Amino acid sequence: MTDTDHDPAGEIRLSRPILILVADGFADWEIALLTAAAPDYYGADVRLSSLDGGEVTSMGGLRVTGVDRFAPTGTEVVVVCGGVGFEAQDGPQLIARMGPPLRQARADGAAIAGICAGVRVLADAGLLDGKRHTSNNSDWLNAVAPGYAGSDLHVDQPQALRDGDTVTAPGTAPVSFAAEVLAVAGLPAAHADKFRGYLGAEHGARRQPGPAA
Repeated sequence: MTDTDHDPAGEIRLSRPILILVADGFADWEIALLTAAAPDYYGADVRLSSLDGGEVTSMGGLRVTGVDRFAPTGTEVVVVCGGVGFEAQDGPQLIARMGPPLRQARADGAAIAGICAGVRVLADAGLLDGKRHTSNNSDWLNAVAPGYAGSDLHVDQPQALRDGDTVTAPGTAPVSFAAEVLAVAGLPAAHADKFRGYLGAEHGARRQPGPAA
């Protein structure tokens, strides 16, 4: 991305803040473009939160202090980040605790998004029922969230998928996930397309040969 993509005049006004729900062991790369690029380039209001607030540590060892307690108002795009915490011994309890406040956020009008294991949290909470969605793959999601009611609407694809105000993605798709979350937050389509193009350009470019051994 270039300096010309900044919005110093404040012409872009996102209609929703972005509230990211994390837990210990969160996958920091899955939300990096939302926590850094989105505020810098588009003036997005992005906040990290956890169920109890305080301090969390990412999979990469990044320690984050002063994290807000998760308290959505219904105006946000609520993003559930994946991570190894959901696979820990107390992972099922953690997922069960997240369900009620996520369902309440949805009932209050929040848009909902999940990436990687965050999709599992949404499935367990019943927030994918009636919504087209994707994940790491359908076999994985059915294994970790057996019996979730939305499985017939699962779409296996490598990019994020948006159905109305619900966004889901495999853990390998942080670029398209960030673009779809920003679109739900109010980023104009042309800017969202540029975002995808800049950050995905390396994957479409022909690989240049390296120096001879």
